[in-house]
Amino acid sequence: MLLEEEFEKALSLKEEPKSSLLMIDLVLLARSENISDKEIKATLRHLFVKYYEEGNNNNGESRDKADKIADLLDAIEYDRV
Repeated sequence: MLLEEEFEKALSLKEEPKSSLLMIDLVLLARSENISDKEIKATLRHLFVKYYEEGNNNNGESRDKADKIADLLDAIEYDRV
């Protein structure tokens, strides 16, 4: 499973909460495939930086994606996922 590609697919969904729920499901699936939280977080941080930088160029959609990733990283950090 290419985790980054799967997260990008989930982020491309326009409907909430489907996008966020799919991202949570991907985290759980990755864990079941013995992918460490460290690797999951690294993937999400990479995507966050990508979308954050795009969002700084007045791209509202990328800014929203960066916000979703930040929320998911917080949830992982505080064991809510």
